[in-house]
Amino acid sequence: MINVDRVKKKWAGVAVIVMLVLMCVAWGDNRKSRTVRTAAVLTTAYVASAAIPIGNNNQVILLCAFTKGSSDGVKFKVEFSEDNSTWYQETDQSLSSSLVTHTVIERTEVATNNFQVSIPLLSAFYRVSSKAITTGTGTSLGIIGVAGKI
Repeated sequence: MINVDRVKKKWAGVAVIVMLVLMCVAWGDNRKSRTVRTAAVLTTAYVASAAIPIGNNNQVILLCAFTKGSSDGVKFKVEFSEDNSTWYQETDQSLSSSLVTHTVIERTEVATNNFQVSIPLLSAFYRVSSKAITTGTGTSLGIIGVAGKI
């Protein structure tokens, strides 16, 4: 015979757990979106964005909107800082014959495109510097940064 009170208590407990999980998911959405670079004409010299604080986040997605114009494309680099004074450029590493080589990353886009770049973060601040590859007109880049905790 089924004990109805026992079944009700069990499902009430399950409902409470589901509600707690849903509340944690809703409260845990700490994504922060901000403009890193307003879409504007690029020059052939690097121009850095303002420093952007990371907060509790450990990942940023850069949503980039590039218009090629008459330049050959855009180059941009991501830099990190703990004190908003000394900046360290993003690097990649390779291993050859027990020798690890670090190479700074300079990203390039050569066609009008909307694209995203995912970057892990541990520093207190980040910024993005960008420039046109060659002189031209109508070449612009806009960047929105969406930071979150993974």
